[in-house]
Parts: sequence; C-alpha cells; structure tokens
Amino acid sequence: MKNLSSGGAAIVFARPVTTGEVVTVSFFLTEDGIEDPDRLPFECAASVRWSKPRGALGFEAGLQFLSPSSDQRELLEEFLERAD
Repeated sequence: MKNLSSGGAAIVFARPVTTGEVVTVSFFLTEDGIEDPDRLPFECAASVRWSKPRGALGFEAGLQFLSPSSDQRELLEEFLERAD
C-alpha cells in the first residue's frame, strides 16, 4: 500500500487491473508494522479509479472504497486519527 485515506488507497497489485473494475481489499491496519491480534482486518469492496504499470513491481492502482460497513469505517477512521 502506498497511501491510505478514509475514501480509498493506492495499492500495488501483482496483476493488471482496469479502471472501473471492482476488487475486494483486505488488510491489517498496523502500528509500527505490528498487527493488533485483537483487531480484525479492514475489508471492503473498492473501485479502481486509475492504474499504471510499475515495472518489475507490478501495477499501482488508486482505489475508491465502496460503502464500507459502519464498523469498517469506524475502524479506519480511528486508525487514521492515531496516525496523525
């Protein structure tokens, strides 16, 4: 993951993705690279807004989260507040 906001993220994929494609993302929100064993991962459908090749690294894509549940939205917002 390259960046993260309440509305979406830029993520590196191994395969090409196309603008408009809907993917499911699932990731742990870590602090200092450490997962909280009591916290579930953030998981949500997302729409690919843009995509570009990254050479040997694969493909980078900008994703817009699509209707995360209220629990998932709260999880993400709490994480982003702590990260500031």
